[in-house]
Amino acid sequence: MTATGLMWSPDHSEKFVLVCNRGLNFDLAFVDVPDAPGKPVVEDITPEGASLSWSPPPHDGGAPITEYKVQKRKRGDTKWDDVITPEPITEPMCKVPGLEPEKEYEFKVAAVNKAGTGPYSPPSDFKKYSEYRQVLPHSGLTL
Repeated sequence: MTATGLMWSPDHSEKFVLVCNRGLNFDLAFVDVPDAPGKPVVEDITPEGASLSWSPPPHDGGAPITEYKVQKRKRGDTKWDDVITPEPITEPMCKVPGLEPEKEYEFKVAAVNKAGTGPYSPPSDFKKYSEYRQVLPHSGLTL
């Protein structure tokens, strides 16, 4: 059997049709790693951890996103640390435990599909967990 042509699939997705000399056609799908997700937003930091959210990548690389990888870094550090969670992060949000009080942190996220891990997002803005943070009753002010 000899391949006689390669053409885009009729729906112009990321699939190709391999045309062979015996009248056989094969659908081929090329999968790439996903694009970077959106910049994470630190919703809140409490003694239990930082609540993050982000937008999914604009392009999944042709395969579903199976999980997200999150990294954290303290201000002044050069090395990013992987965030370890009890379960894989499958939604564009998570809680990051184990932060030190009075330290500023930034976070970044990468999406994973069957082709591998895509590039990391731009880092979040720095956010500090303060042990002494409290909300004054009836004022809405945070100290």
